[in-house]
Amino acid sequence: MSLKELQGKIFEIVRYQSEDDCKLVIDDKKIGSKTRLNTYINSSYIKAKECIEDDYEASLSFIENKDQLIKDYLAQYPPDTHFINECGQNFLKYLIETNYQAKQPFLLDLIKLEWLRVESFYDFYNYKHVVKNTHQVLVNPSLKTIESHWPLDIIWTNKTPHDLKKSLVFIWTTEDRIVDCQSWDEEVGIVLMELIEKKSLDLAVEALLSNITSSKLTKILEAHLSEWINKGILLIKE
Repeated sequence: MSLKELQGKIFEIVRYQSEDDCKLVIDDKKIGSKTRLNTYINSSYIKAKECIEDDYEASLSFIENKDQLIKDYLAQYPPDTHFINECGQNFLKYLIETNYQAKQPFLLDLIKLEWLRVESFYDFYNYKHVVKNTHQVLVNPSLKTIESHWPLDIIWTNKTPHDLKKSLVFIWTTEDRIVDCQSWDEEVGIVLMELIEKKSLDLAVEALLSNITSSKLTKILEAHLSEWINKGILLIKE
């Protein structure tokens, strides 16, 4: 039996526990079958559930009966790797497949945001792969973006609903491994998006000058460059 098949069976048992389930595991004098089964459930299900609750803390605050939803999800998509951080990667896919009727219209976008936070955190390790070019200003390799008709960064921070407001949210992980997310106005967002694409301040400025006047670009950079460096969006390699 493969790891995925074993996990799938365990999660089915978690959903539909019965006395017959104990027959699936060995019973001996040291550990009874029911105790052994509960140990399997705790190690294979509880940890995965806790991981999902951490990864989607804000999103789950808007979901009723979240415990049952997580159980159903893990039964459909049991973890098939040894990396616990990957167990929530199909959560959004599952909600779409099951036509989950979210009471909050921003919920699916918020789930996307929270999974990008997970990806950004693990992309932090890309720091050690960045070539250290002397005196270069480089873009944090964990930086990600999401567009929405909702102010996702505000909803995520406050865990409360918000009126419609188009946003472009940036997600990144800092040197101390804190995942931040924030949106800026449209013009500033365009500059940041060019930075992401070019991965270098010098190259981004060269490209931006074909669409933005020098004075406007200078004003944006003067207002935000230090902020982006202090927040860890831009990295200075010496």
